[in-house]
Amino acid sequence: VPEAEGLRLHLSSRSITGYKGVYVQPRSGRFEARRKVEGKDVCLGTFDMAVEAAVAYARSVALAQPVHCTPITRRPASFDARLNALERVVQARMAQEMPISP
Repeated sequence: VPEAEGLRLHLSSRSITGYKGVYVQPRSGRFEARRKVEGKDVCLGTFDMAVEAAVAYARSVALAQPVHCTPITRRPASFDARLNALERVVQARMAQEMPISP
């Protein structure tokens, strides 16, 4: 299940398959996942269903993406307010779940 893996399928209104990077093989009717890597077309595999090829494409894109971290220099006040409210809720729930023993 792609959602369980945190994948986002790349939809395309220009592709007859409905997915970016997914093409129909004319002779077999199977679906091929392809993408460019360093300027070259790379076949990621052939599949019976378009969604399977779309998942392969999404996995490939996810693996190729670097993790970007933007340093936060200053948090907005609204963030601190939400964080404090969340901490109060967690503490209240913990107090309810933990019986006080004598």
